[in-house]
Amino acid sequence: MGCDKKLSLLSYNRLCELVEQKVIEGVPLENVNGASIDITLGNRFIFEKAVVDFTRNAQVVLKYRESFEPLEIEIVDEDSVILKPGEFVLAQSREIFNLPRNIAAEYKLKSSLARIGLDHFNAGWCFSGDTKISLLNGTEQPIKDLVGKQFWVYSIDEKAGIVPGFVSAVFETGKVTRLLKVTLDNKQSFECTPDHLIMLRDGSYKKAKELIIGQSLMPLYRKINQNKEYVLDTRFMFRKRWKPTHRLVYEYLNGTPSKHSCVHHIDHISSNNSPENLSCMNRWEHIKHHNEIRNKSENQRLIASKTMAKTIKKLWEDPDYRERQKIKNKELARRLNEKQWNHSVVSIEELIYTDPIPVYDMTVESHHNFALSCGVFVHNCDPGWNNSVLTLELKNCLQYHTIVLTPGDKIGQMIFFECDEVPEQSSYAQRGRYNSDKGVTKIKL
Repeated sequence: MGCDKKLSLLSYNRLCELVEQKVIEGVPLENVNGASIDITLGNRFIFEKAVVDFTRNAQVVLKYRESFEPLEIEIVDEDSVILKPGEFVLAQSREIFNLPRNIAAEYKLKSSLARIGLDHFNAGWCFSGDTKISLLNGTEQPIKDLVGKQFWVYSIDEKAGIVPGFVSAVFETGKVTRLLKVTLDNKQSFECTPDHLIMLRDGSYKKAKELIIGQSLMPLYRKINQNKEYVLDTRFMFRKRWKPTHRLVYEYLNGTPSKHSCVHHIDHISSNNSPENLSCMNRWEHIKHHNEIRNKSENQRLIASKTMAKTIKKLWEDPDYRERQKIKNKELARRLNEKQWNHSVVSIEELIYTDPIPVYDMTVESHHNFALSCGVFVHNCDPGWNNSVLTLELKNCLQYHTIVLTPGDKIGQMIFFECDEVPEQSSYAQRGRYNSDKGVTKIKL
């Protein structure tokens, strides 16, 4: 299920093999270190060419959407680029990467450059740390609190509909200064990077920045009936075919139980539908098991029920309480009779942060998607990077001094990890936007 997979740090000899095999092209052997490879600066740069407004304290105000215009330049090795205080530039590596699916890489800015005020920001498919994820154990947790954990989530399978998805890794992908806030018609919202793929109602994906107002997203409908959770099968969305979550999870992983069997919650918490909490029991043994538990606490229940009956009787003797309940029941009936929320996009707002904030993503085995607590499905962080240079997002964080960038300079280090099992290939890994990218990936607003 993915929990047995291991990542191992590549050694010097293994890195040399990758260079010789041209998995990483353009790397002289002297740039191979004990556990990393030095990354060098390329010749292409993209600056912001913007209309500026000088305030009284001489700060430059960038009017992004109205004034943004990229300035792309290419220089020879002998020349340099001057990065002014507070200035941001997109650059590229000289090295070209053709990573196989069982090898992962992580870029680190050289510490010597960080100490002189240069900073690097990572782009990618990410969510803000407060984004809540719906877990199969019945809880909803912020993605930042799930780092380093393994658990089960709701996923979408093209043929089976809603299925359990195993999360093998949650990690901080970097820091960004720009996110998009997508608000839905259920009055809930989520914040993600502009390039993150969001699942549409038809099962296809679209980048968050390409969503349009009124567009319907793939929904996750859940309800509670007799203390058990039910989900609406995406294949029968309009027939309103609800299925018990615990049976859906168990049957997908283990097959349909026999005629006289049922799915049992081991911890007796019906909201915890994680696979490890589900077992198959004979129907009569299951009834006997629960009867034994009920008999043990029968006296306590009787006392509680008598006390509750007295309390309820006293409440209903109050005319104001009866009237409030009447209004409450009418409102509940009205809401239940309304059509389901369509989980369509109501608004898309751009969020700009002065200080970079951390963002997070996860890896979902097999299905490569998961449900947010706001009730929509999104793509996960998916491997696949071929025939491409590394785009570097660099900023001069100094207040008064410039930083000189020269092609060929060692700008950072790449650390490589190898997985003992080759991850499943998904559609994005075959046609992802960063594959076969030999230039600087441009800014898109």
